[in-house]
Amino acid sequence: MSLRNNRLINNFINLSVIQAASLLLQILIYPYLNNVIGSVNYGLIIYQQIIVLFLQVFVIFGTDLTSISLVSKHKENKKRLSIVFSKIIYGRTILATLISFFYIIYIIKNDISNIFLINVFFLYESALSTKWFFHGIQKLRPYTLCFVIFRLLGVLSNFILVVEINDWELVVLINALISLLTSVVLLFNIKRKVNFVRVKIRNVIVFFLYSKELFFTNLMSQIKDRSGGIIIANVLGLELLVYYDFCIKIVGVISSFLSSVSAACYPNFTENFSMGSFDKISRKLIIISSAPFIFLFLFGREISQLIDYLININIYPISSILYVFGVMIFVRSHGYYLGLCYLMVHNKKKEYSKTLIYSSVIYIAMIFLYSKQDLKTLNLLGVVLTISLIFEYLHRYFYYYKCRFNNV
Repeated sequence: MSLRNNRLINNFINLSVIQAASLLLQILIYPYLNNVIGSVNYGLIIYQQIIVLFLQVFVIFGTDLTSISLVSKHKENKKRLSIVFSKIIYGRTILATLISFFYIIYIIKNDISNIFLINVFFLYESALSTKWFFHGIQKLRPYTLCFVIFRLLGVLSNFILVVEINDWELVVLINALISLLTSVVLLFNIKRKVNFVRVKIRNVIVFFLYSKELFFTNLMSQIKDRSGGIIIANVLGLELLVYYDFCIKIVGVISSFLSSVSAACYPNFTENFSMGSFDKISRKLIIISSAPFIFLFLFGREISQLIDYLININIYPISSILYVFGVMIFVRSHGYYLGLCYLMVHNKKKEYSKTLIYSSVIYIAMIFLYSKQDLKTLNLLGVVLTISLIFEYLHRYFYYYKCRFNNV
């Protein structure tokens, strides 16, 4: 096996494990927390997590892919790595501090429980995260090991400490602390590979502005991914949000496994793009990522009953829109592959960004029309989500086809 293929497989395995630890462990603890603290309290926690995850996009500011590419190119040059590392950490920390200020004002002004103030730790977790660095040097194993250990610690802490309905605040505390500790420990772990160096604030701003198109891309993606949960919470209730978010987590596990293929290929394709390898992986992704949609469309109610039987989570109230999650898996898998491993590799950032921005405009317009309806149903929301996802995929495929076959 060649060194290139070996690195590709290692990247894929580690990225898959990271995603599985992040999402699968949350799914496993879902029934326990839902039963112990109640769906209303758990729904409130999830609602605030959705808001914080959305704010993390502003902290990262689209710099993940840019930094992975730069680290991959300069991984043998410690001086260059230190400059890139310092720019990202300094810039993200400044953004995290500013955004934390606004989040604190939001909590206080809306008379929300003060325990949620600790959610600012999630913002600093994204600021100090070094996943991009390990991904760029293609040595993800240390990051994966540390990440999994802390996530397991978080799950065990919830099982041990959360034993009654009044312990719901402990869930917020445990999740926020574990998240921040993971990033802090990993940050100190790479001190041997790079140094913090002094960088001019102007250079930091220029670096972040270079990623502004990817920022808008990620922002639009988060608007589509997270706003569904926010709408359900405000219109249909926190209890329904728990079941919807549970399905989103399952979608995340499946699609993250498939999108890990794209993430693993990206550094290698950046160094040496192979059309033959690209097409081979593309065909396999189409087949695999289409299967969940077919099963959810044909056997949605049966799958709901199976989930209820196996882990005691009744998602039957949202079984009528399970097909939407199948569409999400396909778009997040093959659509992401086309965008990352072809458009981004060929320096088509604008085209990549446009596919998400335009589809998000369509989505926002449809959500606006949805909000004007007297009868706001879950099925109607499912149609809105599906149309925007299909538009996003077709638009991205159009740019991929145009760039590949018209040599644009």
